[in-house]
Amino acid sequence: MRLRTVAFLVASAFGLGSAQVCQYGTMGPMPATTETPTESTIATPTPLEVSIGNALGFAAATMAVATTETSTTLIVPIGNSTTATPTTSLYHGNAYHLAATRTSSTTATPTTLVVPIGNAPGFAAGTTGGGTVEPIYPTDIKHLKSLLSDAFARVIYLNRTFDFTNSEGNKTEVGCRPTSNTCPGKGGQDAINTSGNWCGTQPPINVTYDVAGQSGMSVKNNKTLRGLGNRGVLYGKGLVITGSNVIIQNIHITNLNPQYIWGGDGIHTYNNDRVWIDHVKVSRVGRQMIVSNYEGSRSLTVSNSEFDGRTLWSASCNGCHYWAMLFIGAGDKVTFWNNYVHDTSGRSPKSGGSAYGNVLLHAVNNYFENIKGHAFDVSTGSSVLIEANYFLNVATPKYADATSRAFVPTATSLFACGTTPLRRKCIVNTLATSGALENQPGTNDTTVMTLFPNDVLTGITSANKAKQVVLAGSGFGKM
Repeated sequence: MRLRTVAFLVASAFGLGSAQVCQYGTMGPMPATTETPTESTIATPTPLEVSIGNALGFAAATMAVATTETSTTLIVPIGNSTTATPTTSLYHGNAYHLAATRTSSTTATPTTLVVPIGNAPGFAAGTTGGGTVEPIYPTDIKHLKSLLSDAFARVIYLNRTFDFTNSEGNKTEVGCRPTSNTCPGKGGQDAINTSGNWCGTQPPINVTYDVAGQSGMSVKNNKTLRGLGNRGVLYGKGLVITGSNVIIQNIHITNLNPQYIWGGDGIHTYNNDRVWIDHVKVSRVGRQMIVSNYEGSRSLTVSNSEFDGRTLWSASCNGCHYWAMLFIGAGDKVTFWNNYVHDTSGRSPKSGGSAYGNVLLHAVNNYFENIKGHAFDVSTGSSVLIEANYFLNVATPKYADATSRAFVPTATSLFACGTTPLRRKCIVNTLATSGALENQPGTNDTTVMTLFPNDVLTGITSANKAKQVVLAGSGFGKM
């Protein structure tokens, strides 16, 4: 149920078998590349064996190479077929294909293959994105915007950095210095005045920002957006997902006016169903890394992703980004699984708190590290199951609130899950040099589990194992 990056040798067969402070490093735009994949010289099907972990996999698959000069797709039929049409895989009965970054070399230089496997885990199960349509490589930022927002099913591959800075100009206007900025000029965040005069009576100052960063690119129905290897960076602009049946995989969103509150959201979801965000990294944004709009995302999975809060401009004046994740939509159903959240100071994540409410969040197998403030903020109108997560150097794993509706299993309560629609025991969290989580106010509401119609996520591991898995495989460039 994950995407794996594997390597093959041309014409060969093989089997695949400490505490920190928030510190900021130099992170300029990655150099763009305009390389065009050229056609492989393999003329006959090459044996390929793809194993997934130590269990399910594909045995004796063959590979047929598309023959047109412009093609960038490798089709992998199952069995002995040599046709160029995808056939049904042996994994959950889903069709799949391989995309390759290829060269015309006849040497045994490894070539990267990106292998989509199975469905999205959790609430977004069944998401197919653009399906098996021919992948397309956008040539520039205008082309990329057009592909994401049109009415057609699309599989869009990114093989370069798309730099949006200065593409829509800069703007200077009156903003403010919020009361949260207790260290002006020394690492605090000032604010753009937006969202209905957010600044109010706070001291006005002039702010200059990049216009492109403040609003994301529109993503419509039936889209797959996928970076290849470590080349798939959106520099200076995020995404607004208004469509349903959308897959966002293996991209890095960064540099959205990080010096200003309201400088830009990384990913904004809006009134949709079946959205899968996977192997995505978000860093250096002005506002939320991920936020659901009030209208809600009714089946959203965020998996195998990294939320990097290291910044030069912190609302909490400690080098850690405060505005991490906010799930506030009406009817939000969110699976938050196998993610790496680090160097933040709040909202990591926050759920509920709006007048619309009714947020259901399952947070499992995540690794939270070096969080100076609180991780979970479970507010009015949300119900959260927090299990099998690893917390290291987290000051406040969950914001203390007696009105919270959350369940955090303990050694004595983990079997309570077995009497609910989950039909299994829950798994305890692990805390190392962190604040308390178990038996805190608002963490023992077993009725939360009755809101799950069934066990929507399989393959849950222990918290200790989750830490290892996340560090090894979560984030951009680790598919």
